[in-house]
Amino acid sequence: MHREWSDPTELIAALNAGDKRALEHVYNTYQRIVWWAAYKITGNTAEAEDIVMETFFKFWEKRAIFHVDSNLKGWLVIVAMNKAKDRFRKQHRQEISEQEAEYHTDKLEQDNHYQNLLIKSELLDRALATMNEMPAAMKEIFRMFFVEGWSSAQIAEKLGISMDTVRVQKHRAILILKKTFRLEDPPD
Repeated sequence: MHREWSDPTELIAALNAGDKRALEHVYNTYQRIVWWAAYKITGNTAEAEDIVMETFFKFWEKRAIFHVDSNLKGWLVIVAMNKAKDRFRKQHRQEISEQEAEYHTDKLEQDNHYQNLLIKSELLDRALATMNEMPAAMKEIFRMFFVEGWSSAQIAEKLGISMDTVRVQKHRAILILKKTFRLEDPPD
């Protein structure tokens, strides 16, 4: 021990009196073993160094509880190990929480995807049912334009009708769909 505190009674008395040189002596004496205890659990140099600081800070706060028979080394090592284990548990809980959050987010996205598919399917069923109730010529133009993607000119040529007839039939088909889905034209 440091020559000033060769007697444990003097060291404890100096610590209890708030002598920071006594803290420095304890730190210099035990910091390596405290670091090693923390490092063995965390496996991380920086975290072990943080734990050493936290351990000695706690030691300084609790210095009044120590007496001559106190095992300073044992107390410091146990505190460091507990702090390291707490960090490990916290990190593990955080990793689990992140994994759970990712799982639930993925599940929610998947549920939303299925819900959107169901809605699209129901809308498509209603649209097709409405299309099947249209007059034959209108239904054919609607199918060719909206389902198969033909242009108005292609439809007019294929069916041998004018472009105006194609436009009017498309417009009427759209009005029927709007009525089916209770859609209104947006305000100007």
